[in-house]
Amino acid sequence: MPESRLFSCSKAVWFLLVCSLLVPFASNTVRAEAEPAQIEFFEKSIRPLLLKHCAECHGEKKQEMEIRFDNGSFIKGLKDYEEMVVTDDPDRSRLMQVIIYSDDDTQMPPKGKMSDEEIAHIRRWIAEGAYWPKEETTNTPKLGGPFDFNALRKEHWSYKPIADPVLPTVSHPERVQTTVDNFVLKKLEDQGLTLNSPAEKRTLIRRLKIDLLGLPPTWEEVEEFVNNESPEAYSELVEKYLSMPEYGQRWGRHWLDVARYADTKGYVFTAEPRYGYSYTYRDYVIEAFNNDKPYDQFLIEQLAADCLDLEEPKKELAAMGFLTVGRRFRNNTHDIIDDRIDVVSRGLMGMTVGCARCHDHKYDHLGFDLFLHTPKSTFCRTHFFF
Repeated sequence: MPESRLFSCSKAVWFLLVCSLLVPFASNTVRAEAEPAQIEFFEKSIRPLLLKHCAECHGEKKQEMEIRFDNGSFIKGLKDYEEMVVTDDPDRSRLMQVIIYSDDDTQMPPKGKMSDEEIAHIRRWIAEGAYWPKEETTNTPKLGGPFDFNALRKEHWSYKPIADPVLPTVSHPERVQTTVDNFVLKKLEDQGLTLNSPAEKRTLIRRLKIDLLGLPPTWEEVEEFVNNESPEAYSELVEKYLSMPEYGQRWGRHWLDVARYADTKGYVFTAEPRYGYSYTYRDYVIEAFNNDKPYDQFLIEQLAADCLDLEEPKKELAAMGFLTVGRRFRNNTHDIIDDRIDVVSRGLMGMTVGCARCHDHKYDHLGFDLFLHTPKSTFCRTHFFF
């Protein structure tokens, strides 16, 4: 039997209300400062879910009933929020009751029930305070089409060519040994402070070895340096420590953190899946630091060693571990690709592009099309065998 018009309208109204209540615009439970993990969870799991199920009628192009939730600042007319979103007991939330289809009269979204994973995300989101990032109150222009990077460089400081700054004038130029000293001395003078006296040799060698090798000097090393009257004693000590294998081990660790290096995925379902030959990437990084490999070559090999004309035994292929020793996601190729894009963008460019995985970036000049057609299409053709 066909549904009555009144019943159909009632379902439509409920759907709009539920979608709007997914956005905690007026909640007093929203935390003032979100943790990085909370932000990542919202951007990767909650915002895409809202866009998938609700944005078609309440997005940038269409705002039925003046509701728009692609941007939290546009939400209007929220009512009974505390009843619909109960953060201390998510299952009591009217929102949860509707999306799990426990109400025969109101089941949202009407085209089909959310997956169990999506429902679990909503439940967790509510339990953690229904966080929504602070956004501007004005409409953000839609980014689309080709980007004019020449124009962007003129607008944003990060795209402008690096230029030498004007060196500040200091009262005691005789104290300047490098251009950095101009800035340090100027700040000290502005605060009415002066430099400390030069460090004595026992302090100097301790600072140097801990910085370069991560270990304190031995008693014999200290005595040898203290008794060395040569004006080149310090520079010779620097070269000595830089030539030691421990230097690459100490400083290579910082790069391995950038590359999210690990030998294993960790314990998963009582097992510990290991990454075969992952240590070859670790050794490659250490050797690169110890041999003072040029930075541009260091990056090229990690991104495309398999495309280079390498001499046998092609040890540089180990550099590809930059892309392959990261996080793994069972039966989820897209998340693996996303992880590789993330390590390249954050590790090499110092910027995140995760927002563009599902929609145009709201702040940076990154569009969904750029994300989809450039890095993702590249990594879709990348395979690993361990």
